[in-house]
Amino acid sequence: MAKDVPYSDGDREKDPVLIEYPVSGSSPLPCVIVCPGGGYSGLADYEGEPISKWLNSLGICSFVLNYRLTPCHYKGITGDALRAIRYVRYHAK
Repeated sequence: MAKDVPYSDGDREKDPVLIEYPVSGSSPLPCVIVCPGGGYSGLADYEGEPISKWLNSLGICSFVLNYRLTPCHYKGITGDALRAIRYVRYHAK
């Protein structure tokens, strides 16, 4: 995502990461952003890539958002999801 992350503490390793799982197709395809659970203190591995691959098998493009975790302020965490939505919409074909 973008270089300047709002509410960032400057640690680039903790910044959000959006991983794309594309599906080939010529017409506009549906897309889902997967946010793995974990109560803001961790990301459940089984709720990220496996879900995206399952969505791909149904012909749905997907992204996994590895958002920031606590102690990041909740505004930063929810902001990561909002930024991911804006990013995907802006780059949609």
